[in-house]
Amino acid sequence: MGVSAPSATMGTMKEADSTYHAAQNDSGAISSDATTQDAARASLHEELDAYLASVRRDDCYRVVRPLGRAGTTDLVMFVGANGAELGPLVRKRIPLGDGLGVGYEELMRLQRAGRRFVHLPRLVDCYKSAHELTVVSEYVPGETLEELVRRAGGSYDLAARVTPALCDAVVELHGALDPPLIHRDLTPRNVVVGEGSSVTLIDLGIARRHRPDASSDTVHLGTRAYAPPEQFGFGQTDVRSDVYALGMLLWFCLTGIEPAGKLDTATLRAAGVSDALAEVIQTATAFDPDHRYPTARAFRVALVAALEKTSEPRTASPEHAPAPTSDGVESASGGAAASALRASVASSDVTPQQIGPTSRTAAVDASAAPHAVSVGLAADVSTPATRRRSERAGRVRNVVLLVLCVILAPALVNAVQHPTGSNVGKPIWYVAVIAFGFVYPACLGAAYLAADKRRLYRRVPSLASRTWRQDLKAYVLMLLLLFFVLLVCTAVIS
Repeated sequence: MGVSAPSATMGTMKEADSTYHAAQNDSGAISSDATTQDAARASLHEELDAYLASVRRDDCYRVVRPLGRAGTTDLVMFVGANGAELGPLVRKRIPLGDGLGVGYEELMRLQRAGRRFVHLPRLVDCYKSAHELTVVSEYVPGETLEELVRRAGGSYDLAARVTPALCDAVVELHGALDPPLIHRDLTPRNVVVGEGSSVTLIDLGIARRHRPDASSDTVHLGTRAYAPPEQFGFGQTDVRSDVYALGMLLWFCLTGIEPAGKLDTATLRAAGVSDALAEVIQTATAFDPDHRYPTARAFRVALVAALEKTSEPRTASPEHAPAPTSDGVESASGGAAASALRASVASSDVTPQQIGPTSRTAAVDASAAPHAVSVGLAADVSTPATRRRSERAGRVRNVVLLVLCVILAPALVNAVQHPTGSNVGKPIWYVAVIAFGFVYPACLGAAYLAADKRRLYRRVPSLASRTWRQDLKAYVLMLLLLFFVLLVCTAVIS
């Protein structure tokens, strides 16, 4: 017995119902059960309502500027019905599927239930459309750990100030749920350092909850330099996977160098990392998760103890002052940092026995710990006074470079109008190509490389992700391209 399609008020529903009955007729299994039809219609209505609601929500936000890859993360302002704006906020779009965005949904549920977090951004909105999850959160002021290290360099002082707070942030994330929520993408770019060395974890796009019954992760994602082996098919990630990333971040804070593969003893010693801190890094980044610290809290206890051991010679009496390094740079230290570390140890509620069977930091003699700063790295470059002096010097340098570029422009115009030497008798367009198609762009590029770009990075965060080596490579490629164009022009007039 055939069933006629019900009349719908919307074209979309008519088309959906027609498709539904066509599929049933093709299969020869037409159902006369009205309950099934009602459930199908209700599901379609829910999906349509959710899509329209997401469109309406998107219209409430004005994009200020992109923060990441175009179209995925933006700095936005919420625009009310009366035109008033609230913000700034961060809007992130995450493709649905493969469990992406689960961490944000879990945190949104907790925050709606009244939970508040110290080291995680407050979520403002979290909604789904047909193909993506949209998350709106507060904008966290400060600079990423990547930007901070690029500006100030890696040092013992930076590690002592930032890494314990980073451990606290991971402990908070892991303790939010049971089973715990694992970040899985702890990188310098996803750690924001604010005033007073406060730390906030961002980008929970691939975070997931630990599943005790699973043998491996369904999707293998993460930043390779900081992700543990199990995140790429060697097992299931758990809290020890984030411990691995913490060990790599400790290396990055100490040296300012991106980790590349296993950090063995020779690599750590060559970078000037103390034996105590090297032991912590190697334990945290062990290939086998069973050989790592069992929790981020245990890693923090071992870290603070190692930092204090490394700092003890520098806080002792003058006759026990540390010897300078091979190039005359003394180890970075500070009595305040050491005092803060001792207070941190005293306030910790984890005993050394909880650190784990593979930790040997307690056996390291403090008197044998060498300097913790790589040779050639600045010792304490991130104090407010030093930062202000550095920024003033950078502004002066930028002004000098700008003046030189401005002076060069009329000089080149004059050279085009009154050619000299081998350019005499050449077409004016050819001389202009030499002056403004090669010489001037080359000088501008060199000025950009030499300029202090900290203020530019704050205004254009996408540029901050580039290294000086990448900029130099782009500059060399530009020179080669301009030189090729110049060769073509020379061939034309010959």
